[in-house]
Amino acid sequence: MDEKTHDELRLLGLVTVGDFADLPRGSVFERFGSAVARAHALARGEYGDMIRASAPPRRLRARRAWDDAIASHEQLVFALRVVVDEVARALARDGLAALRLDLRLDREGASPLRLERTVLPPTRESAALLRSLRWALEERSDLGLVVGCALEIPEVEAARGRQVGLFAPDGARREEAIATARYLREKLGPGAVLRARVADPDARLPERASEWVEVIA
Repeated sequence: MDEKTHDELRLLGLVTVGDFADLPRGSVFERFGSAVARAHALARGEYGDMIRASAPPRRLRARRAWDDAIASHEQLVFALRVVVDEVARALARDGLAALRLDLRLDREGASPLRLERTVLPPTRESAALLRSLRWALEERSDLGLVVGCALEIPEVEAARGRQVGLFAPDGARREEAIATARYLREKLGPGAVLRARVADPDARLPERASEWVEVIA
C-alpha cells in the first residue's frame, strides 16, 4: 500500500494488522480499490498460497574445548570423535547426509586452522565423517597445539537409503573397506594390508593351498 493509504487508515484509527483485517471486505474494495483489497485479503489469511513460509536452515555445528593442548594427529582424531558423533546424531535426526565438512581448529599461540572437506558419497555415518577429517589432518604438517575445535556441516542433502543385496556383496561397504585399506597402505607402506587367497584348492599341503596378497596393489 502507498503512504497515502497508510495515512488514511491511521486517521480511521486502524493501527494494527488485526484492525485492518476486521474491516468488511466489500467496504475496503469500494473505498480503496483492488490493490488495497488484495492486501486486506492477505491480512485475513485468504491468500495464504502467496506467502510460503520456510524454516531457516539449521546450523549443524558442534564445538569442544580442551584444557590440555593436543599436539599429535592421533590424539586429535581421537578427541574429534565426540564432536563428529554429535553432528552425526543431528544428521540422522533430521534425515540428512553431509556433503561438506568445515572444521576450525583453535590453536595455542597461532591463528585458527580451517579444513574443508567434500564428502563423497554424502553420508551421515560417524565413521565415514571421521575418516574424512583424519585424511585432511594427515595432509597438514602445521597442526600446532590445538586447544579447541568447531565442526560445521555447511551443505547437506536428504539422506538416501542404501539397498543391501541379498545374494551379492554390499557395494557401499566394499567401497568403505577399500578406502580404509588404501589409507593404511599409504600410512604403513606396501605389505601392510593383506588378504588370503586360495591358490590351489587341491593342494596336499595346507601352506600351498592359500597365499597372501595385497588388498590394494
